[in-house]
Amino acid sequence: MKKTPALIMILAMMPAAAAVLSANDALDEELLSAAMTGDSALVETLLDQGTDIEARDDDGYTALMCASLNGEAVVVETLLDRGAALEARDDDGYTALMWTSLKGQAAVVETLLNRGADINARDEEGNTALDIAYDEGHREVINALRTAGAVR
Repeated sequence: MKKTPALIMILAMMPAAAAVLSANDALDEELLSAAMTGDSALVETLLDQGTDIEARDDDGYTALMCASLNGEAVVVETLLDRGAALEARDDDGYTALMWTSLKGQAAVVETLLNRGADINARDEEGNTALDIAYDEGHREVINALRTAGAVR
């Protein structure tokens, strides 16, 4: 292959592009970690710096899913206020509402419902958040979902 000036320029830029991608990946991972641990100040800082609010890990989890499954209500509110996709799905078709129902986080279930989460969304196996809460025996979540109109 003949190395034309354009090809030489592209090849020269590749290490810089790889470094940018690597830095972005590190920020994405930091956002997911901060969301999971409830570090709302760091979440805000990372978002202010331009970190992708819809960044995903290898399983397709978003920051909203990470915060939801751990019951991090303040971070959930922050992410939703900043425009996080409420109905984003992971690789198994789970939404944030499904994750928080699985983990029994009733307060976050209420938050997501109040923000308009699809109460009857189904995962890839056809399960709703209510089905998941029943399977896990989370009575408080079951009651919140049923009160809001969830059906099995």
